[in-house]
Amino acid sequence: MKSLMFFLASVLSLSANSADIQVLPSSEESGFPPSRIIIEGQFVEGDFEKLLSKIFELPSAELPIRWLALNDSAGGDLMEAMKIGELIKELYLQTFVVGDCNSACAFVAMSSQFRVVIGSIGLHRPYFAPKYFKNMTPNQANEKYQQLHRLARSYLEKITFLLKQ
Repeated sequence: MKSLMFFLASVLSLSANSADIQVLPSSEESGFPPSRIIIEGQFVEGDFEKLLSKIFELPSAELPIRWLALNDSAGGDLMEAMKIGELIKELYLQTFVVGDCNSACAFVAMSSQFRVVIGSIGLHRPYFAPKYFKNMTPNQANEKYQQLHRLARSYLEKITFLLKQ
């Protein structure tokens, strides 16, 4: 219980005003041995690579990482969130949602087979950044939107199927 309280305290101490990805090493004083990832704020392009580089910077003694906290996220770039969600699923991370986890954040949260929610998870129809439709005709943009929508739906169906196993 002491470990969980320290974990939640470290999550809640992050600033809610900016997107942030932290990979924190274990802490002997806290009694919380595994390294953990804390993601707060809106997902943006490049966050997947940022997360990977932070994980690879950890000394081997700090591996494996077992915990992920999602702390107050309004969502953001869905494609980036799905890449992070795939990583979460592959690493079998236990996920804690602290505060609101909406939109793209929900895709990350639902990728974990073990979730604790101290807050809320919210979904809406997929929104894709305008950059995905730049320099397209309306018909091309509609087709691209339908393609991205199918991709998001397929992703949710896949992780839902995996959770039922």
